[in-house]
Amino acid sequence: MSNAGPVPTGRLTVIRPVGTGPAIVEKHAFKKIPAKIQKPRANQQPEENMGHTHSILIGYLAWVFGFTGAHRFYYGRPVSGTIYFFTLGLLGIGWLIDLFLIPSMNRSCDHRYEPGEVSYDVAWLLLAWLGYFGVDRFYLGKVGTGLIELSLAILVPWTFGLSAIPLAFFQLYDLWTMNEQISEVNCRIAYTRQPV
Repeated sequence: MSNAGPVPTGRLTVIRPVGTGPAIVEKHAFKKIPAKIQKPRANQQPEENMGHTHSILIGYLAWVFGFTGAHRFYYGRPVSGTIYFFTLGLLGIGWLIDLFLIPSMNRSCDHRYEPGEVSYDVAWLLLAWLGYFGVDRFYLGKVGTGLIELSLAILVPWTFGLSAIPLAFFQLYDLWTMNEQISEVNCRIAYTRQPV
């Protein structure tokens, strides 16, 4: 006879019924770590306690290439960034309007993403200039996928360009999810350093 109650086994919890019968297996999703670990003090406005995640200067530099959607990807708006890419910034009209929207996009990033040790600006610059070699992934501590990207980049000449296809998928994935990846890493670092 087995005891009733849950038995944790990593990601699964096996619930063993009393008596004979099959065990019931439940999948447990990991709870998201709270986006903001620090709570504001009583006399402090929430804006004062919020860390800055994105640089407005880099936002404007990305806006220069805004007809490709670069600033939209940087500020965590991949759908509109993709639309800008294929329509050349909504035929230039959306691109010009965004000149005035960048400060609000910057503020919204401060609310949406977790500040921390891993810099959003450094990660985006590494993705833009050395992303094909996986340097951005090494910076995020994702050594395995960084090595895969580096290997694919080295193999491009010897595979007659065929290894560039999966490499392009890595780049697209990073363009769409870089802010979330950085926020997750920063959240994990803050959570592990939180006193018990």
